[in-house]
Amino acid sequence: MEIKSIKLDNVDENTRAITIKTSESDIETPNRAISTSEINKIKGMRNRADEPPGPFDVVEEEFNWQIYQTPLEYTPKVRRNIDGINGLRNKINAVRSTVNTPKNMLEEEEYKNILKLIYPKITQKDKIETPYMTALMEIQLQAGVDVIVIPEPYYNSTYEDFVNNLETSIKFLEASDNEKPIMPIVGIKTNKDRFVNKLDYILDQHLNPKKDFGLLGISCKVYSSQFNLHVLRDMSDKFEKYWIHGFDAFRNQAKKTFYNPHAVTIWGIDTVGVTPQGRYIPGVTDARNGNNGNQEINLRMYTEDSWGIHKGSQTFVETHLCNCDGCDYYRRTTDVDKLQNSLDVHEIIQSHNQIVGSRQNIEENEYLRLVRDKRDFRDYYESSVGDI
Repeated sequence: MEIKSIKLDNVDENTRAITIKTSESDIETPNRAISTSEINKIKGMRNRADEPPGPFDVVEEEFNWQIYQTPLEYTPKVRRNIDGINGLRNKINAVRSTVNTPKNMLEEEEYKNILKLIYPKITQKDKIETPYMTALMEIQLQAGVDVIVIPEPYYNSTYEDFVNNLETSIKFLEASDNEKPIMPIVGIKTNKDRFVNKLDYILDQHLNPKKDFGLLGISCKVYSSQFNLHVLRDMSDKFEKYWIHGFDAFRNQAKKTFYNPHAVTIWGIDTVGVTPQGRYIPGVTDARNGNNGNQEINLRMYTEDSWGIHKGSQTFVETHLCNCDGCDYYRRTTDVDKLQNSLDVHEIIQSHNQIVGSRQNIEENEYLRLVRDKRDFRDYYESSVGDI
């Protein structure tokens, strides 16, 4: 499949949707990308021949997730390995293998609808020097991604270093005969003037003259309280023809149920890639919680009435089950780990359905329709956003 163009469309009275025109068909994207860990979880369920049919097995004609985002560790240790003999070739092969994860598990009709991109993860104290930044561009070119992303050279970079990094990276891509769309990434945590200057620079540039489209990445772990999100929203009319993708969002915060990625449309962000949260998060990820020597199973459950991920007992979960593949799998298994896996698939399916439906509400003066029946979202809206 060859990508011909990526366009941000105005449909249904100012709602926004992304249409990807390919050599085979036109694809309209959802608002949330599926991550490597989520797609591997589905793959694992499919491969268990001795288990009941797993979630997503019934998906034959259309795979609902057309954006596939995989993280790329690009730490100093990784970059030192690239300096070794065959280091760059080995890294390209490793990234190519990860990018092709959906191809290894999806049917042909499903896989052809995947738009693939990576997210290079930059630590706060790290700085990517120019040779390694251009190596990152080559990794993406050779790994088969559909969008080339250009991160900032370091966390909260200066305006001058941001511009120099983009100019150097784009010059390298042009010399490599790149024809793929380019997406620069801007970190949300910086002072207002620096953030505005970076956005203004991107608006002033025609980064990829071979594509009649603008792309922008926003790196933000929490889509709620960052001041620059208000700045981005105030500039949304200038970015009307841009596809803005949010990277690095938490699925939820510890001890909080509000599902932050669902707020992205308020800030003018069109799609979001969710960072999986592993390990122990108090009040969220603990599956078994003993009280007086008794073992009680606690599970994480996404509920559409609040757009939140709540921890609760199996009794709580059963009151929120639906007829999706994840819930059907839940009803047919008893292993606590597989129970949680099935609820995670429920979250993937239902959060996708909810956010796609919300597009119809993202119209001028129609925000109340979006939040009317969402308890956590309504409370957040009143306390953090206020009058929009």
